[in-house]
Amino acid sequence: MVAILISGVVSLSLTPMLCSRFLSSPSARHGRLYLASEKVFDGARDLYAWSLRGVMRHSFLTMLVAAGTLAGTVYLAQIIPKGFIPTVDTGQLNGSTEGPQGVSFERMAEMQQNATAILAADPNIQAFSSVVGAGGSNRGRYFIRLKSREERRLSPEQVINGLRPKLEGVLGIRTFLQNPPLVQIGAQNTRSLYQFTLQAGDLETLYDAAGDFEKRLRAVPVLADVNSDLQITSPTLAIDINRERASALGVAADQIENTLKHAYGSTKGTTV
Repeated sequence: MVAILISGVVSLSLTPMLCSRFLSSPSARHGRLYLASEKVFDGARDLYAWSLRGVMRHSFLTMLVAAGTLAGTVYLAQIIPKGFIPTVDTGQLNGSTEGPQGVSFERMAEMQQNATAILAADPNIQAFSSVVGAGGSNRGRYFIRLKSREERRLSPEQVINGLRPKLEGVLGIRTFLQNPPLVQIGAQNTRSLYQFTLQAGDLETLYDAAGDFEKRLRAVPVLADVNSDLQITSPTLAIDINRERASALGVAADQIENTLKHAYGSTKGTTV
């Protein structure tokens, strides 16, 4: 919109002044370059006039061609793959894994290793790296580099479709692969190319709506790798400190809290 406004201002103000400076009278003498270019312009004008006369003489045939072009456009628009951002074969794939909430790091690493074996056996993959614990103890990531286009026959989407049923057979873990777009929309990293954000003023309402919404999306046959970042089923344990008993033993409540924190929580060892 801004570009259109600027163009309008230039065409109404600067362009007429430039024409008064650069356009000369017909009686002026011109060089060979000008005369040659004028012949090209005159030829283009004559060609357009000839084609226009032909179209006007065969108006019925022109309407048939126009109708055929419109029908072909509608047909091609239906069969050509479409998307919000066109996919490009960059030779890279991103992967994310998700295990049960509350799973231990050792168990998560074991399950991801089972998925890693499937990726290593695929002939279209040249190299990849695997990370466990990225974004949470039950999550992991893959960074996959495909072989060059000359060495493989499949596109990134076809590689993903071939790996998906194999990865779904790995028990206890879900693996999501995607061909990353050249233009990343949104600042939040997701396990799929598209994301839908739910908001509510009440947490209980949001939790119920999110679960129901995810179930409905899974029932849509054209959608794959439906997932949610809502993590509310992790096992929890509520501890009630007997402060009177602790005080009688000379133990403060914060000492008990810190002990449990260091035993079962995560502590930053260094900031370097």
